[in-house]
Amino acid sequence: MPASKSSEIAELETRSNQQESEKGEQNSGRSQGAGRQGVAIAAAVLLACGGLVGYGVFATDEQSAVPPPPSRPPR
Repeated sequence: MPASKSSEIAELETRSNQQESEKGEQNSGRSQGAGRQGVAIAAAVLLACGGLVGYGVFATDEQSAVPPPPSRPPR
């Protein structure tokens, strides 16, 4: 192989490696943003579920909607 061919190949390899590293840097920013969005959505869903459970526990009336069954049937 002549020297000029090997230098061209080396130059092409260097360019492709630089392009791949630039793509990796661009994609890493996207994946972090997507991870943060997922965490934020999960936190919001858990907070909403916790609010519904808390509302169900603390918002009970003094009288229940269904009266308790009698302990003994009348005779």
